[in-house]
Amino acid sequence: MGRLSSTLDYIRAMCTELSGMARRENRNILAYVLEMAILECGPQRSAKPPRIYSDTVIGVWDWDIVEDRLYADANVAHYFALPPDEAMQGAPIERYKAAIHPDDLQRVSRLIEQVLKTGGEYSAEYRLLGRNETLRWVLARGRVQRDASGKPVRFPGALIDITDEKSLQDEIARSVQDDSARRLH
Repeated sequence: MGRLSSTLDYIRAMCTELSGMARRENRNILAYVLEMAILECGPQRSAKPPRIYSDTVIGVWDWDIVEDRLYADANVAHYFALPPDEAMQGAPIERYKAAIHPDDLQRVSRLIEQVLKTGGEYSAEYRLLGRNETLRWVLARGRVQRDASGKPVRFPGALIDITDEKSLQDEIARSVQDDSARRLH
């Protein structure tokens, strides 16, 4: 056990140093993954991401386009109402799309198709219907990777919970509307 413990301490120290470097370079997804590794090396494993991510990245995914297997961490699985084991082993993208709000699904599907054709960055805000019909707003960001012939093969990315921001926007809009209505009367 002593050798494993010292190895885990070494890995934790290296990940801590690399995470700091990644943060300074604004490589937030990399920093997130490294910080999850730090937690994994700790004496008590935790399924929750570090608290600093409550307003930023909540999970990551990697879609193997050729095999149609989207691999995701437990946090992404939770948001898409999938069992964590299924997400970690890879599930067809249609399983994930099933959680997208019906009013957003067509737009999100078009954005995915567009980025598969043209390449570049993917960025989409949409609503997810989770377990017990809970509604969450997310921002999904990623980039399609192509093989030597230009065919899309992978699509890694990150998921950000923007529910609080959307609620605040709605509250501000209502307040402006109420204020405008009062001025008219």
